Parts: sequence; C-alpha cells; structure tokens
Amino acid sequence: KWYRSADGTNYTEDTTQGDDNTYSVNSTGTRVYVKAEAYSTLAECSFSVCKGEGTKMVTLSKAPKLTMDDAATCEGSSVTLEATDSESATIASYSWESSTDDGATWTAMSEATKSISVSPSVTTMYRTTWTTAGGCFDVATATVTVSPKPSVADKTYTICSGTAFTFAPEAGDNVPDGTVYTWSVTQTTGVTGASACTNVDALSQTLSNSTAADGTATYTVTPSLPGGCDGDPFTVTVTVKPVPYLTDKTYTICSGTAFTLEPKTGDIVPTGTKYSWTVENNANVTGWSPQVAPMATMSQILTNTSEVQQVVNYNVTPTYSITTPALTCTGDPFAVAVTVNAVPTVDYAVPTGDVCPGSTVTLIATAAHGVEPYSYAWTGATAHTGDRSQADVTASTTCDGTVNVSLKVTDAAGCESL
Repeated sequence: KWYRSADGTNYTEDTTQGDDNTYSVNSTGTRVYVKAEAYSTLAECSFSVCKGEGTKMVTLSKAPKLTMDDAATCEGSSVTLEATDSESATIASYSWESSTDDGATWTAMSEATKSISVSPSVTTMYRTTWTTAGGCFDVATATVTVSPKPSVADKTYTICSGTAFTFAPEAGDNVPDGTVYTWSVTQTTGVTGASACTNVDALSQTLSNSTAADGTATYTVTPSLPGGCDGDPFTVTVTVKPVPYLTDKTYTICSGTAFTLEPKTGDIVPTGTKYSWTVENNANVTGWSPQVAPMATMSQILTNTSEVQQVVNYNVTPTYSITTPALTCTGDPFAVAVTVNAVPTVDYAVPTGDVCPGSTVTLIATAAHGVEPYSYAWTGATAHTGDRSQADVTASTTCDGTVNVSLKVTDAAGCESL
C-alpha cells in the first residue's frame, strides 16, 4: 500500500497506486511525500517526489523493530549493550546516545557499532538508532543501573591481649548500607582467637597473646553488597600487645635487708613492665609502703622490730604501657608475701673476777629469736669442737691485760646477730 502526504506528517492511503514497488506521480503542484507499507509492516521510511520528476522508482526494504534489555553493573565494572531486531532488517548504520537525567537530555556517543561496552559511574540510560540504507530506522532504549562498590583503605589496630578490636570505616572509605565482609586471617605464634568468616556485617574479634612479645593477626577482607558488587580486598593488621602475668611470690629476708621482685619461669613480663602495689599494715615491721605510680622495680628494705618472724603482704598490679598509640595493658593482681626474720640475739655467760696468768676461761653464748640451728663464729677465743656455742679464752702468762673476744651468730635463715 502507498500513502501520500502534502506536509510529510499527515498521510492518507493513495488507492490510485498499484501494489508493486513503483509509485507514479505527475505533480503539478508543490513537493509531495509518499511512503509505503510492505511485508505487512509500515516502513519508517519516506521519500519526496518533486514537480516534473514524473515516476520515481522505490526499492522497499524492511524497517528494523528493536528491543534492548536493561542491565545492571557494579561501579567501576563494564556491561555490554546490544539491541535485538525482530525483523532482521539489513542495517546500514548504528548510533548511540546516553542520558544521566532520566532521558531529559541526550548526549551523542562516538560509538557507531552494533554493540557497545560501557562503564557508567552512575545509573545511565542508553539509546541506539539502527538505520537502513533506505532511511528506515528504529530506536531502542535501555537503562544501566549502577550499584555502588565498597572501597576501604587498609586498617591497623593495636590492642591488649584478651581484648577485642572492632573494624570501623573511616573518612575516605566508601561503605554503602548493607555492606558485608568476608575474610581470611593469619596469626603469629602465640596469638589465638582469630578466625575466618563469610558475609557478616561487622569485623570484631577478641585476640589473646600468650607470649611476652608483640603478636599479630592479619586479616584479608573483601567488602561486598548483595547482588554481587565486591570491593577490592583490604588488609586489617592487629598488633596484640602482651599483658603481664606473674604468679604469686614468696620471699624470706633478714631484718634490715631488702627483697626484690623477680619474675620466674612461666611468668609473662614484657620489656617495660611496671608495678604498683598496696600493702597490709604490719606494726612490727618498718620500711614497707604502698606504691601508686607504677615503678620499673619492686624492692623495699624491711626491718622486723619484734623478736619473732613477721610477714608483710603485698597486692601487686603489673602494667605495660606504650605511647603510640596510647595504650596500657594491665595484668591481674598477684600476691607477694615477704617473711622478715628477726635478728638473732646473743647473751654471754662470762666468769667474773680476775683470771690468773696462763689459765683458761670458758665463755658460754646463748642465741635466741632467730631460726634454729645457729652457727657461731668466735674471734679471740677457741670454740669447742662439739658445742660451738662455747669457747675458751687463755690468759697471757707474762703480763696483765684484757682479752678482747667477739662472736657473730648466724641462724638457719642466714640472718646474723648485730
């Protein structure tokens, strides 16, 4: 069928024409427009016949009939667009346009191919125009929906052993609502508590370090959104600082001497550990005092003012601190019990009166208040072989004078008399 129009817009069927592909015109007026319907499809093509041109031969071709599916992609990823022609028309040229304002304005694209690959950063509409050699064309439109892609910079955390770290996005990270995380993890010797997880909405774990040195847990984390938009993996490095741990301690000292706290096998004492303490009151001992500000060492000189053993009980808290980042790791309190032995005392049984020249006098010492048995060290006298608490002094045979004798008594705890 042929249709005729005087203005190129409003067409009416021209029943004077045959049903072949030839349109005859002998116009004496202005330009006329005609178009044809062939293959049961109204072709979107037309031509004009000018005055005096007479018969114009038209070769009809199929007009394309296009459809194009919408698509979805992740930010930073590409997607291929291609329309489908249900009429399988022979196409002479392709063109593409894009719009980011929901089709209000369109921008021509340089692509002139049947399909194109696009990587929009925001949701974008695309339309393609397929045109035949005869000027028949159709247009198809598709929308590419762009889902955001999570992006997170590497993170570092420092914690005390036995505490938790929690990953938190920072300025510059792109973490859309609904982001989940999948990670693997490695940890150094002595670090426990780290485990891999899949598709969870938070990364937080409690880590412990059983050594006296720093430990590390390294997480490789992939952020993703439902629908398959995965961000690039990032690393979370957690330094696990050791927490001081010391078992209870007992010391035994002599009155007037110092005890010094010394870690033992099995204790965890990081370099730089300090101690603070409280102490139970003992009125029979002097020299003890509490310590509020942590000290690098714990040592006090204790004096037993009584005649029996005394015990001074301390409750000690170990701490380990760093400045960058500011962090203090506090260990569990432990007990220090110091037994303070009394100083041994000595009484002498010395004969009264003058001693004849050349004669021998026996001195008898009696020790008390120390830890038995006692040892005796005489100067100026000869100790007895069996009972060394007794010693003999022999007077000079030639002249009058005084014999000086001294004795030091040491008890079983190693404490010496004054």
